[in-house]
Amino acid sequence: MAKTPAAAASSSAKKTPAKSIAAGGGIVASSSKFKKTPRTKQAHPKKSPAEEVDAAITVSETTLYEDETRKFYSRIQFVPRGDKFMKSDPLSPPAFGDGETWRVAIGDLVCIENPPPKKSRSSSSSRDDTPAGKSSRKATASTQEPPFAVGWRPCQILSLFREKRRDKTTNKLSTKKRYRVGGPLRMEVRWFYRRADLDGRNRRYEESLSKEGGAKKKEEESRELFETGRVSVVDASSLLGRLALNCHTDDPLGHPVPTAVRPCHRYYLHEEQDIVEILHKKKNGMARTGLDCSELLLQHGEGARKAAYGYLGLVPPKGDHDDDGAEEGISLVTLPPPIKTINYAKGKSSAYYASCTLAHPWSQLSHADLLCPRSGRGAFPPWELCAGDVVALHCEESTPAADADVVVGRDQWYPYCVPWTHGQVTAIFKDVDASASKGGDSTSVVEASASRGGDSTSVVEASSLFCEVRWFQRLAEAQAECQKKKVLQFLKDISENTKRTSEVILEGKQVHTLSFDSLLGPVLIEEAKNSKNDPTRDDANLVLPTSFLIQNRRTVSDDVYCDEKGNPTMGRAMIDLDPSLRVDRGMDASKRFKKHDQDVILKAVLRGREERIVRMRERAPLRAAKVDAMVSTETL
Repeated sequence: MAKTPAAAASSSAKKTPAKSIAAGGGIVASSSKFKKTPRTKQAHPKKSPAEEVDAAITVSETTLYEDETRKFYSRIQFVPRGDKFMKSDPLSPPAFGDGETWRVAIGDLVCIENPPPKKSRSSSSSRDDTPAGKSSRKATASTQEPPFAVGWRPCQILSLFREKRRDKTTNKLSTKKRYRVGGPLRMEVRWFYRRADLDGRNRRYEESLSKEGGAKKKEEESRELFETGRVSVVDASSLLGRLALNCHTDDPLGHPVPTAVRPCHRYYLHEEQDIVEILHKKKNGMARTGLDCSELLLQHGEGARKAAYGYLGLVPPKGDHDDDGAEEGISLVTLPPPIKTINYAKGKSSAYYASCTLAHPWSQLSHADLLCPRSGRGAFPPWELCAGDVVALHCEESTPAADADVVVGRDQWYPYCVPWTHGQVTAIFKDVDASASKGGDSTSVVEASASRGGDSTSVVEASSLFCEVRWFQRLAEAQAECQKKKVLQFLKDISENTKRTSEVILEGKQVHTLSFDSLLGPVLIEEAKNSKNDPTRDDANLVLPTSFLIQNRRTVSDDVYCDEKGNPTMGRAMIDLDPSLRVDRGMDASKRFKKHDQDVILKAVLRGREERIVRMRERAPLRAAKVDAMVSTETL
């Protein structure tokens, strides 16, 4: 006897195992352990493309955290989207077995399909924005690169969740509201930027560096990714494959999905539009940085954060009230033997030094915890300061940047928390008792003891040291002081030029004596990298000892300088503003030396700068090992 359609449907229903289907089409885990099962062709009602993709995601049976609005998961089982893989790419496995799945968890680095363009972008919440670079606006060749056949973006998963909705079937007489899980599985992700996603100034600078290294270097650096703190919420159905960073031993074929391997050594500060190199080189360090950026975990309180950090074996960060690193204590400076001790008057002498070593003023630096964890600061490479360096100086009367150098949303005194300006250190000295020198002899007691086999260095408090500095003005300050219309117009044109790769400052001749407590950090002079002159006289070496700090990149104008009264004046590039003679001009502007003393000190300063270059070059190959040792001391 033939069955009626109704009877056939009833019979079919009895033979079909029951499954719990989420509102978005995903399969919610049951209490049984997940098992691989072969996929068989069955007749299903026609679904939308989004529902078909979402149906391929199975939520882990372990719930990470749950409240009235969301249910968070620690991991999911994902059926690979083989139709999105570039089959000709060697990273793509030839085929996937039936029922083979890919496990994805919070903290993982992944590749996702380019999110669809939004009709409007909200500036109030970073979670609603994909990276703002050119490659995010449309799927271009730059994003359609192997191992996927579609435009894709690299990111880190911070949370996996489904929204909860009010259960309308609840008894109306009940005062207790009931909620049920519904909607598609979603992810909060932290973006990794490509070069095309950087702001125009940094993008131009990075491209200029690549050109200097040839085609091979240009290709390698074009693949570089940048960590960011920028987060968004996207559908989990956009998952494509794995992302491996700085990995040369990873086996891409040992996974059920393709793996994109990319270099990533630096962090892009989105709001500040700046690039820094940070210390964490291990997975745990990157996982911690990612969870620290999560807005959803912060929104859902201590319970959600504790669960997420605990799942990854990490300890949640302490609150502001538990801050144990706010006080730095007394700042100490290590001094080499002095170059010369000069008697200025009866009972008054000053000992001069070519260089010194000091700790970085972490409490004054923006994003200090990102640059280096508190637990690792004791082993952090110290600041090696040489006379002739251009530095940042705490000065309450400073003028902030203007025009093209203003970044909306960035603090006007970035990268420091206090007003500051630029200056060149022309002398490093401390006052000593006249008895420390023998009848005007220029050989100091410390230096004499070193020659007899004694200790060649000494440690003093920063407050007992002084530096003479030559002021370098910002464009905004120079325009306020300028009295000449032609020069003023020239300064305005520079200030409004949006094609520059860094802020421009003006060399000056005004000098002032400050306490060492005013020193904030080094400044990298960008034009020095193109100098073909003696490297001991320019600032190119600063990039090595400060590679883990904000570089504070600047360009010194080769057209305008400020005279002894601070007035901007047009100069002669190869006479008044030759970059290779900047250290010499600093010594000439000093008010503390006579001609004979100046020659002796300049010679010692240039020798000290040359020795620093040698030390930094020798130290560079060992830097990676040093970093790993420092990071291993971090409390996870």
